[in-house]
Amino acid sequence: MFRWFTGYKGLLNWFKVLRAINDDTLVEITGVDYALYLVFLRYAAVLCLVLTMVNCFVLVPIYASGDPVAQEGLQWSSMNVLTLLNITGNNHKMRAAYFITLFIVPVSAFVLLVKYLLKY
Repeated sequence: MFRWFTGYKGLLNWFKVLRAINDDTLVEITGVDYALYLVFLRYAAVLCLVLTMVNCFVLVPIYASGDPVAQEGLQWSSMNVLTLLNITGNNHKMRAAYFITLFIVPVSAFVLLVKYLLKY
């Protein structure tokens, strides 16, 4: 019964086990409630990975190339340069950042939901 578990020794190797097991085997081993929770965690991890990649490779470069509105008394740190504060002076970049944020998140979640539902 635990043939699939051999060779996975280590603290974080349970990720490999969770990825390697299909959902039907997971239900047999753990039960329906826990299997549903583990599948939810799997899809949540994929969604967080997609959002992190969009943030790092799309939004942060937009923020870093921005033109901030001059505000008196504001100390600009390196963290402020990589946030939404840096593009407040450019309406096109603000609209692009909000458009990306408002549409990428729901579309990613919807694609993962459809992928899960088409599996069954």
